[in-house]
Amino acid sequence: MDIFFRPVKISDEPLFKEFIYSLSDRSLHRRFISFRKDMPHERLHEFVIIDYTKKMTILAVVRQRKKETFVQIND
Repeated sequence: MDIFFRPVKISDEPLFKEFIYSLSDRSLHRRFISFRKDMPHERLHEFVIIDYTKKMTILAVVRQRKKETFVQIND
């Protein structure tokens, strides 16, 4: 298994949503100070539409059989 790092892209929204839904309640609370599992489209945009002149968001991604899975998000 190879892990690589790359900046987040707007097209990552579905993968980001999948990542959020895979988190445990404890992890959700630590990351977002909430136990809510739902992640509205507008909220997801806050994570995937980045102004790289002000902020950088890096993903740790595993690619298996041409499918990417996030294993870490660091912003």
